[in-house]
Amino acid sequence: MYTVERELWINCTPKAAFELHANHANRIEWHDHVVSSVLTTAPPIGVGSLFDLEVIAAGRKLPMQIEITAYDPYNYYTYRSTTIAATTDSTQTLVATNGGTRFHLNIEITFHGLARSFG
Repeated sequence: MYTVERELWINCTPKAAFELHANHANRIEWHDHVVSSVLTTAPPIGVGSLFDLEVIAAGRKLPMQIEITAYDPYNYYTYRSTTIAATTDSTQTLVATNGGTRFHLNIEITFHGLARSFG
């Protein structure tokens, strides 16, 4: 398993950042590797919401599914994403800071199959 932690400051409110980021159907707007993303469960978004994505990884298109696993609007949420190559558990925490939002990411990645060799 690999762990990645990042923190950045975003020039918007926690509400605006949360609404853009927690709705994974928006990923196509801010992730270059996302080809398509669709909410596949009924709104509103919350624990149990599912998204089907198509992403580019290692030059190939792969299906990905994302499930929201914890959800506290404007404060934090967690999700699990799954592809044939990896499972990722991710936590995003948002805090109002200096007129914007401190956005903290903690990501744990478990590679599967041959992808373990390239992790």
